[in-house]
Amino acid sequence: MARKKKGGGSRGGSPWYLAMFTGLFALIAGAVMLLVRLLLKILPEREWWAALFASRRFRLHASVVLSFVLFMAGLRLMRGHLEAQERYVIDPSRITLSTGAITWAEGESRTLLESMISNDLYQRLSNLPQSHAFDDEILASVAQKLKASPWVSSVERIERHFPAEQVSSCLAVSLKIRKPVVMVEVGDAIYLVDSDCVVLPYVTAINTAEPTSLDARIAAGLSPAIRRVIHADSRQPPVPGAQWLNEQIRAAVSVEAALRQHKADNIMPIEAIDVADVGTKRSYTGTVPYTPGRGVGLVPPRELSEAMIFWGKAPVHANGMEPSIEDKMTRLRVISDADPGLQQNPIYWLNTQTP
Repeated sequence: MARKKKGGGSRGGSPWYLAMFTGLFALIAGAVMLLVRLLLKILPEREWWAALFASRRFRLHASVVLSFVLFMAGLRLMRGHLEAQERYVIDPSRITLSTGAITWAEGESRTLLESMISNDLYQRLSNLPQSHAFDDEILASVAQKLKASPWVSSVERIERHFPAEQVSSCLAVSLKIRKPVVMVEVGDAIYLVDSDCVVLPYVTAINTAEPTSLDARIAAGLSPAIRRVIHADSRQPPVPGAQWLNEQIRAAVSVEAALRQHKADNIMPIEAIDVADVGTKRSYTGTVPYTPGRGVGLVPPRELSEAMIFWGKAPVHANGMEPSIEDKMTRLRVISDADPGLQQNPIYWLNTQTP
């Protein structure tokens, strides 16, 4: 996801500029020598000043200081000359963005999402004031504007490229885009949420969108690895880019991470995570209330079974009394081996040895 750099422009350096630079050196050197001679005549104790000026060490030190001042002045003039050249100008058309591949969508859905994200990012840079390649503040401004996007997890690197041959200055920015891990069903809509519980900008309707609509076309290509979260609190979710500070969502995200890390789908496919038995906020004691004997529910594909598998307390809420994630994975494997179709019982528990 990148836009091409704008080329062209003229090369730096010209005879008139070199002549001006040489003349300026001569003028500054002459002015300094004249100032010293005036000081020798005006200031009291001219003999002391004359003796000082006649000192070889003083003349050496003065020459070094003067040379340094002239050198820095020359660099500043040269930089000012280059800043004025069109080849060194930095504007939004000369910023390329690299976001990496979107692995959580396929086909047309991926193309639409890439376009949506790219348009959002370049829109945020569109009002960036024109600058030049030597401006350090432009780097901070670009990073700040991009970090404000709900799609951006972090700005990894900004590279400043100076002109080379017929290519103008540009900025190359590497970004990390947020990756959804769950899609939370609230009412008739689903919200994509990443591993930091941040809500992504994309929201779509459930079974109500027209098949040809943008929402339906994007939803059709979303990865099945993005697990559904059902029976979450029905109150309005936060705006895109904000964290969903709801203990149900935190529980679902932490359980999803455990399932993904331990490749639970290789043991038994899990289609959705049910958080109906998880409290939405912490109590005055600092704990999150759970329905006794239940907890986070794991829902297998309905064509496989109508049973429910109870995980117990989510990793983010677990205490010392809760079995470890490894123990729960072992328990899931035992259940799968003994009853692959989950037909023997309507409910199974991973936090107890009870069948």
